[in-house]
Amino acid sequence: MEWLIIVGVVIAAIGALVLASYVKAPPDTAFIISGFMKPRILIGRAGLRIPFFERMDKLSLKMFSV
Repeated sequence: MEWLIIVGVVIAAIGALVLASYVKAPPDTAFIISGFMKPRILIGRAGLRIPFFERMDKLSLKMFSV
């Protein structure tokens, strides 16, 4: 019975880490993720960042005309 509690706590911790890692950039904002892996730019899509190891900066694209 104790292993069932341990497995439940581990699954809850992994789920909390995934929820903390998920970021979704709106179409008018660029999320620049840098740090642990190579730099990534998210514009209008979702991605994952590793908390405490990767930094996320936001850049507004409302000023730029196409």
